[in-house]
Parts: sequence; structure tokens; C-alpha cells
Amino acid sequence: MSNFTPDLNPSQPDETQQPSTEAFQSNRPEEFRPAAHEVNSSAGEEDSRQTTETSTNLPAAAQAESQTELVEKVVAPFSEVLSTLAQVWRENRRLLVALGLVLALLPLVAVVASLLVVIHSIPFLAFFLKVIGLGYSLWFISQYFFLETKRQKLLGLWQKLFEAAKSQSEMK
Repeated sequence: MSNFTPDLNPSQPDETQQPSTEAFQSNRPEEFRPAAHEVNSSAGEEDSRQTTETSTNLPAAAQAESQTELVEKVVAPFSEVLSTLAQVWRENRRLLVALGLVLALLPLVAVVASLLVVIHSIPFLAFFLKVIGLGYSLWFISQYFFLETKRQKLLGLWQKLFEAAKSQSEMK
């Protein structure tokens, strides 16, 4: 706070002495001082009309330019960050994709593990699933491993599968 003692206007009677506007104006910084027409005017409505008229009478181009400058000042730090991130992405794309896949698989593994815990907690469900798996394994072995002709057929299917995978990887 400042030690402010306003000059009293001697033209007014002693009981209702009011500080003069010059005393207030001298201690204010220039940016907070009202315009000359606001200080000397006696009608408050005229002051508000005049100030709104002067602020809206700015050319549209000047207002647009000042808004553009303000937007550029606000957006500049973000554009630098985005350009840096884009450069890092271009340089390390494969690594970042692999890291993203690993991070995406972590919740998936947790969900599968919790699902297996739930299945195991149901009394006879785990036993029946084991029996079904054992039965399918026995059927697969009996169908494809006992006879030589069926083994050759299975080997041919595997070779076709590997060739298709190899041709797709060469296309990329």
C-alpha cells in the first residue's frame, strides 16, 4: 500500500469534501488512468458509450491480426512439442510399435489369467475341459500319425501353410 493523501477540493463545503480526481490520477500508472473524456465527463452513461465505441471502432483487419498473433503465441510451444514427437516417431517407429504392442498385451494377459482362475474355481468345469483336450489330442494322433498316407497328407498341409506364409512375407 502507498501513503496516499488525496488533495481535497476547496470549492466544496467542509462536510462533504471529496478528493479531487487529479489526486487519484497522479498515483496511478498510465495504463490504469482513464481517458480524458472519462475524467471530465459528468454523465456516466456517456463514458461507457464512448469507451465501447472506441474499442469497437478498431479496424477489423487490426483485430484479426492481433487475434492471429495471440493464437500464434499460444500454439507455438505445442507445435514445437508435436514436431519433436513426430521426429521421434519417424526415427523409432518399429521400436515404438513393438513397445506399444507389449504394453497392450499386458492387460490382455491379466484378463486371460483371471479368466483361467475363474474357470479353475468352478468345481467340475476344469476337469471336463481337461478330458475334452485329452480326447481331441487322442483323435488327432489316431487320425494323422498311425498311417503313413495320413502322415504324408499332414506334412503336405504344413508345407503349403509355410509356403503361403513365406510368400506373404516376401510381398511386404
